[in-house]
Amino acid sequence: MLAAATRDSPPFIEASTHLIQLARNRPDPVSLEALTVLARQLSATPPGHASDQPLSIPLPQFSAENISALEIADRLEKHPDAQPYHKMLALEMRARAEPAQEGALIARAMESYGQGDDQTVAALGAWLYTRGHFDSILQILPLERATLSRELLVERIDALAALRQFEELKQMLNVTEYSVLPQTYQYMYLAVVRGRLGEGTATVNEWQRALEVAGSADTLLALADYAQKNGPPEIVDEALGRAIIKQPGLRSAYVSRLRLLETIGPTSKAQEVAAEMVRLWPDDTATQMHQIYLRLLTSASRAEAKAAENDAESLARRVSSDGVTRSTVALARLKQGHPAAAMEVLIDPAANMPASSISWPVYAAVLDANGWKDKAREEAQKLTAVKLLPEERALIAPLLKE
Repeated sequence: MLAAATRDSPPFIEASTHLIQLARNRPDPVSLEALTVLARQLSATPPGHASDQPLSIPLPQFSAENISALEIADRLEKHPDAQPYHKMLALEMRARAEPAQEGALIARAMESYGQGDDQTVAALGAWLYTRGHFDSILQILPLERATLSRELLVERIDALAALRQFEELKQMLNVTEYSVLPQTYQYMYLAVVRGRLGEGTATVNEWQRALEVAGSADTLLALADYAQKNGPPEIVDEALGRAIIKQPGLRSAYVSRLRLLETIGPTSKAQEVAAEMVRLWPDDTATQMHQIYLRLLTSASRAEAKAAENDAESLARRVSSDGVTRSTVALARLKQGHPAAAMEVLIDPAANMPASSISWPVYAAVLDANGWKDKAREEAQKLTAVKLLPEERALIAPLLKE
C-alpha cells in the first residue's frame, strides 16, 4: 500500500498509521520489522529533507501518530531481537536527526561496538564506510583484528583504498597470504592496487595469477565480475571460458560471455557462443533468433543470407514477432539484394512506422537501399554515440561519410 498509493489517499494513511502502531507494539519480530521499514524509509528521503522533523509516514496533517528518527533509534537499540544491522540503522537515524553531533556519535559507536564480535564490528565498519569515516575503520580494524574474518579484512582493504594508501595496501597484500581470503581475491586486489600505482607489467601478472589459482566455477565467475569492473576484458573472457569448462551448462557464464564478446569482439566469436547456447538450450527461441542475427552480420554470401532468412522465418512462425525477428529477416533480405522486401518487414502496418525494438542500423541501411538517402543519414547520425557491433557500424558507415 505504501508503494502503490498516494500519500493523501485513505489506503496510504491507514497503512502508514498501522505500521507505526506495529513499531510501537510490544517488542517482538513484527515490531522489529516495522521499525526497520520505517528506518529505511527515512534513510531513503531525498537531500534537503528536515531530518530532525517527525517521519512523514503518515503525513503530519493526516494523523497525530508520527514517529521521529530518534524514537526509531531508541526502539531499535532497545529491542531484544535487534541484530548488529539494526544497531547500525539506529546509528544512522541518530546521525540524521542530529547531524551536528556526528563526531560524538561516531566516537560513541566505536566505543560501544568496536570491540564486539565479528558480525557487530563488520556492521559498524560498513556503516562507517557509508559515512566516509575511513580512518575510523582502520582504528577498529588493525591488521591483526581484520585477519580474523574475510569480511573484516575486505573492509580494511576498502578503507585503505578509499584513503588512497596504495603503497601500504600493496605491502599488506604482497607480503602475507591470508587464510580468510581466497588466493584469487588477494591477487585480484593486488592487480587493482598495482594498477593504481602505475605498475603495468606487475598488474598484468597479478590478473594472470588470479586466473591461474581460481579453482572453481564460482570463483571464476567472481573473478570475471570483478575484472569487468576493474580489469582488462581479456581476463573477463578467459575467466568465463574457464568457468564454462569447469561447469558445463552454466548458463550465467554463457550469457555473460556473449554480452562481453558483443562489447569487445570479435562478433564471430560471439556468434559461436550463441550457437553453443542454442545447442545446449534448444527451446530458447530468443537466443536462437539472436544467433541468426549475429550469423547474418558476419556472413557475406547471398546463399548464407537465404539460409538465415529461412531459419528466421521458420522460427518466427513459432514465436510472436518482435524487433529482433523483424530486423533479422530484414537484414537477410537486404543481403540478398531485396531492399523493398526488407523495408516491408520492418514497418508495422498498423502504425505505418518502424516496429519498436528493431535494429536501427539495419533500418538506416534499408532506408538507404530503398533510395531514402536523407532519412537514412538522419537515422545513422542518431547512432554515432550508440554502442554498436562493428558489423552494425559498417552498415551505416557510408551514410556517415556523405
